[in-house]
Amino acid sequence: KSVRKELQQQDGELLQNNASEEEVISIVKELMKKYALPEHVVTILLWMSLMNIVAWNKRQELVSAQDIKHLRPYSALLAAFTTSNRAELALLVRVQEYFYDNMSFMKVFEKILVLFYRADVLSEDGILTQNISTVKEYKNLFK
Repeated sequence: KSVRKELQQQDGELLQNNASEEEVISIVKELMKKYALPEHVVTILLWMSLMNIVAWNKRQELVSAQDIKHLRPYSALLAAFTTSNRAELALLVRVQEYFYDNMSFMKVFEKILVLFYRADVLSEDGILTQNISTVKEYKNLFK
């Protein structure tokens, strides 16, 4: 089993078992040091774990409320691992990819950006650096 898969699985288990934010941050930081994982990789693994622990509603109009409600409590957790511009950009790209692959989330993308900006997960510089409208495959989707 790869280190990344192991970390993602452990993150998912901690989150599903309602471990405290401090506990998750502490354990993940220990694993980061133990396996010499860079922050941007850990940020992506956390995002994937967060999105995989939920049974998403099939009705598109309900996904928006469910998504914000699910991610809001974990904003500080993500913020703990987005202290570098590279980690912010990695998270932003992964969020875009996830929403592109799961079209029912498209209407909520801007709300997620605002949520993450207000929670200091993403900085204004990180968002502007990515310059969403110039990414070819998302050009029509994220204007």
